[in-house]
This record gives sequence, structure tokens and C-alpha cells, in this order.
Amino acid sequence: MNSPNISSFRHTTIEKPTSNGVVSPVKVEPAATTSDSSTDPLRELHIGKEQRSQGFQRNLRRRHASLWVGAVALGFAIMAAATWLGLRPRTIPPPVVTPTPPTSRGFGGLLTAGGYVRHARVVNVVPRVSGIIATLRVSEGDVVREGDIIATLDRDELGQQVAESRAELRVTQARLAELKAGGRREEIASARAKVDALRLTAERLERDNKRTQALAETGAVSAQVGEGAQTDSLIASKTLDSAAKGLELLEAGPRPEVISAAQAAVEAAQARLARATNQLGRTEIRAPLSGRVLRKFVDVGATVSFGLPYTEGYSTLGPGSPIVAIGQLEGLEATADINQTDLGRLSLGEKVEVSADAFPGKTYPAHVARFSPRADRNRNTVEVTVRFDDPVPGELVHDLSVKLSFVGGDQSTSKRNVNHADERDNEQRRKP
Repeated sequence: MNSPNISSFRHTTIEKPTSNGVVSPVKVEPAATTSDSSTDPLRELHIGKEQRSQGFQRNLRRRHASLWVGAVALGFAIMAAATWLGLRPRTIPPPVVTPTPPTSRGFGGLLTAGGYVRHARVVNVVPRVSGIIATLRVSEGDVVREGDIIATLDRDELGQQVAESRAELRVTQARLAELKAGGRREEIASARAKVDALRLTAERLERDNKRTQALAETGAVSAQVGEGAQTDSLIASKTLDSAAKGLELLEAGPRPEVISAAQAAVEAAQARLARATNQLGRTEIRAPLSGRVLRKFVDVGATVSFGLPYTEGYSTLGPGSPIVAIGQLEGLEATADINQTDLGRLSLGEKVEVSADAFPGKTYPAHVARFSPRADRNRNTVEVTVRFDDPVPGELVHDLSVKLSFVGGDQSTSKRNVNHADERDNEQRRKP
């Protein structure tokens, strides 16, 4: 079998690298045609491994080396930048040093803590009678004085009880007056005339009885007639005695025991009237102290009770239905939880500066009033109470968050304020 014609491969060119790495085209003549079946023209055109471009291999190795060098250089650059950033001197603003006056605590520095404003005395105003609120004269935030009327309850039922008690008192008083006055002169005169008439009748019947008995002895009258005359005379005598004793009692007047019982009835009626009047007066709910209305619990038309426990959520506020809560104006305080380790740095009566985010730039002078006798072992804190100096800031409201700065200093003035505040609290407690 003859070999295929491969004349089309006559002008095939290949690229042969020169000594300086430049590739130049070289014409390759096709091999002579042969009839040997073992010679493959395509195989003769294959470029072997040894014939590949050595320049190309060197360029590839240079690229690999350049990549490795670049990666190493990048790593060193990153490490150098990190080291430079870590060792570079930072610009730190100088600390602001607040001058602290010398204290007797023996510790330096300023101790601050967050706390809340509260009134030294908060009272839930509860009516002392049950009823329906007819009027409510205050709102939250209003300032009231001791004795001001806060609300009134419906008065109809209690007003009727007062009227009944007053009428009952009049009845008992009239009975007592009657007993003390005794019998009237007309009654005594009538009783005396009746006694006189009964005496005459008794005397007449006594004479008739004597004559009848004399006749009965002679037999002129029967024994039965004599017994009847004797009985009539005895009845007349007993009737006379009864009328005479009644006249004596009428003239002597009532016994002291009867008058005492009537007097006790009058006093009981007076007590019932006073109680009904007092209950009626309790329908006017008045402020027990001067202060600010912190909360309003009910409104007009609500039913309030006295004595029944008032619960809100899972806690019991106290007996009775509160109408409003009033915080005492005097003795405004603030409390804060201080760590137990800082408790030794504080002393009773030392100065405190209170500030609030609600009023930036303002500070309020205060002093340490008392320490809680118990510590919170779960949080390792102790509650400290400070009291604002006079005049009390009126813009600070109940439960407002504040910052307490314990600055120490001379404690003599603060101790006098504490003593004055304690005396004022004791005076408030002594008031009924």
C-alpha cells in the first residue's frame, strides 16, 4: 500500500531559539516520500521535549522566583507596619484632675455613684370610710398644704345616719328631763285628793263594820253580813295605803337609779351622733402633710374602700384604697448603692455634690444623712442616703436619676444640718 501524499507539509516552519533568547522561524522541509509503512509523517513533525525552548523555561522559572520574592517582601512589609503601629507613641490627652479639698478620711480621690431622688416621707392617702368619689381636686404634680381638701365622697347615706342619731338623742334627752323634773303639781294635787277620798271611804266602811259586828253579836244580822262588812272595811284600808304611797313617790320624784339609766341612754345617743358626724366628716379627704402629689390612683366615680388590702400586681401597698400619693416637700433625699470596699471612705455629715443629666451644668449641695444598717450581700453594696441642703431644689422630681459626688471637706456644718433635719423628722413623727 502506498503512503499518503504529504506535499502539503513542505513549507512547515518551526521556531528555533537563538543564543540570545530570540526566537527565529526556521523552515523545515518535509521528509522524502517513502513507501515504508513504518514511517509516520505526522510523528516526524512532533517536537520532542529536548527540542523545547530553553528560553521559555528560564522565563517561567524567573516568574516563579519573582512571585516568591514578592510574597516574602509583602510579608516583611506587613510585619514592619504592625510593629511600627504597636511601638508608635500615642497621643493621649492629659487626665483632668479635679481638685479635692482635704478630708479627714485619709483617702484621696473623688468617689462618685449613681442614685435616685426620693422624698424622705411618702404617704398614700387612704379614705377612712368606704364610698364613691364625688370630686377630686388635685392632679399629679400639684403642691398641697396640710389640711387641704383633696377629694370628697358621696354623703347621702352618712347624712341620713346623722339625722337618725340626732333624733334619737332628742328622745332620750326628753325622757331624762321628765324624770329629773318629777311629777307636775297638778298630778300631785290629783293624787292627794284621791288619797283624801279613799281615807273618807275607809273611815266610813270602818264605822259600818263596827256596827255590823255589834248587831251580829246580838243576832240581829247574820254572820255572813258581818263578814262582808269586815271585808269591805279591810279593802278600803289597803286601797288607801296604796294611794298614799303613790302620792309619796310622786312627791319624792324618780329614784336615782332611774335617772342614771336615763342619763346613760342620753350619753349613748350622743356617742352615736358623734360617730355618725365623724363618719360624715371623713367624706372630705384632706392632705395629711404638705407636699407634692406624686401619683393619682383613682378618678371621679371610682369606689374606694377602707380596711380591705389594696394590691397592685403581686405586691400589697397597704390596707384601704389609696387615692393619691403625696411626697413631703421638706427633707428631699437621694440614695445610692456604694460598694462595701468604699464604705470606709465615707463619713456621716460629709459634703456631697449632686448633679442630674436633666439639668446639665447645675450641682446641688447635700450631705450624708445616714447609712443603711444592712448590706446587700448579693451585690456587695450598702445603701447611702444623702439629704439636700436648704433651700430644697424644687425641680428635682421623685425617682429622678442623679450622680452623687462625695467630696468630703469640713463636716461641722453638715453635721449641724443633719441634727437639724433629725429634729425636724422627730417633730413630724410626734404630730398626730
